[in-house]
Amino acid sequence: MNTVVNGILLKRISFSETSLIVTLFTRQHGTKAYLFPGGKKKNANILQPLALLELETFQRPDSELGKIAKISSEYVYQTIPFHPIKSGIAFFFAELLASCLKSEDQDSQSFEFLSQEMEYFDQLDQLGNYPAWFLLEFTHYIGCTPHSADDTPHYLDLIDGTLTNAKPFNHAYIKNSSVNWMHQLLALPKAEGLTLPISKPERKQLLRDILTYYTHHVDGFKTPKSLEVLETIWT
Repeated sequence: MNTVVNGILLKRISFSETSLIVTLFTRQHGTKAYLFPGGKKKNANILQPLALLELETFQRPDSELGKIAKISSEYVYQTIPFHPIKSGIAFFFAELLASCLKSEDQDSQSFEFLSQEMEYFDQLDQLGNYPAWFLLEFTHYIGCTPHSADDTPHYLDLIDGTLTNAKPFNHAYIKNSSVNWMHQLLALPKAEGLTLPISKPERKQLLRDILTYYTHHVDGFKTPKSLEVLETIWT
């Protein structure tokens, strides 16, 4: 019996001369991989990082992989595929999400957040602070949001996840401008956070520091290989 699945494309790999295995974060089944027979020829143009898709799938009882019978765009991006910086950010986000989202348990809150944010990102003009804002906001959905213990923190305790004035004792920590920017991005409304005057060098350091925080709080997290490419085109 075929079922309809809504998904966000995280990655695709070649399976044969004509077929693909695609991994999606789905509304119904969490993160799941599907075999897409003939996928290199059928609808290959819509299989872009973070594509919002609707799939008709079926699952054989003797196979762990679902199969895609039909695929279509649920939302057609207007700018991401054609904007080199946006496409680079999307590729980075997809790699990061694939490292964070591994459960097959349904997580409708994370799915709604991600699908809405990708539509927002597609229409966004102010890209500078968005990757850092997105990574910090996503910590709410994976259960590791840094919290501020002081109004003007100087340290980020990487173990406790605390933005604090007190130097962490016997814990790894960060002490640089990233701490102030994290504090503000977490505290301010989104529109204000995206207009903070973060310089390019600080923005680069901020993103790397947030990724360091992820490595301490997300099991099996790996810094995306696409980070260096992103820094070249974005910062």
